[in-house]
Amino acid sequence: MKIRVLFFFWLIWGAFAYSQSNFKLSSDSIKYHVISISPSLGSTKSFDQQLSQLHFKGLNFGLNLGLEFIQSPHNYQFKLFGTYHQLSSETKMAEYPCYLYEFGFSGSYLHRINSVKKIPIYLGAAIQHQAIFTNNPNLMNASLTLWSKTNLGIGFKILKTWLLKERIYKIGFIKLKQRSRYLMANFRLDIPVFSYNDRSPFTTIDNFTDGQSEWELEKEVYLNFFKSVQLSTQTEFYYFLQNGNAFRIAYHWNAFKFDNSYYIYQSAHHQLVLSLIIKLNKNE
Repeated sequence: MKIRVLFFFWLIWGAFAYSQSNFKLSSDSIKYHVISISPSLGSTKSFDQQLSQLHFKGLNFGLNLGLEFIQSPHNYQFKLFGTYHQLSSETKMAEYPCYLYEFGFSGSYLHRINSVKKIPIYLGAAIQHQAIFTNNPNLMNASLTLWSKTNLGIGFKILKTWLLKERIYKIGFIKLKQRSRYLMANFRLDIPVFSYNDRSPFTTIDNFTDGQSEWELEKEVYLNFFKSVQLSTQTEFYYFLQNGNAFRIAYHWNAFKFDNSYYIYQSAHHQLVLSLIIKLNKNE
């Protein structure tokens, strides 16, 4: 436990540590390689026709580890994530506890295509893979479910940077000094086009009393917007320190809907993500 606490404070100290490098940031000349450590807190709400029309809702907690290479006009990003959802599942007759575990990775490449009033616009490709494990103990042999989903789609991002100049504020006899800091904000939209899904066919189960788990997965490959609709957005705000490290606060929203005779499923996730951004290329 002590080692973990010491490691945590070492990361914080490293982020604030002063560096003599002349760190500069602008929309026209962005070049930094960073690693991000990001805890998250959010809410989940979904409806699943497979499991006797269950309505899920509750909180989720997660951790994201990211590696980002940003050098205008190129933008590469790779992330590993894990999220724990503590949910309640409601039917017309009762309400049950449910626990959902989600693991996966995402990657993207975005290329700067244009600028509008000095605001860069990026367009490219994005991929995401999720493995979702659900435990709903009250549903007998349907208590354990497994679902994996892989999406390949397009990504769109706009980005804005600006400099907050050094100032001194006086409140009576108290002087407060605001150091010069670079700020950056961006908005990103991902739209999956091609999806590959594995889901357990629980709609074929008539007897829920034998106490066995069904793990057989059915595979389906399809084009989105023909069988499903999915959108994902993230709004991010960066506060850069003198040495190029940064703190980031982000709001993530994801909505998914799949509708056919067997697998009606829709969900929405909201997450607030706080990140410590550690700059790797200190001398640039």
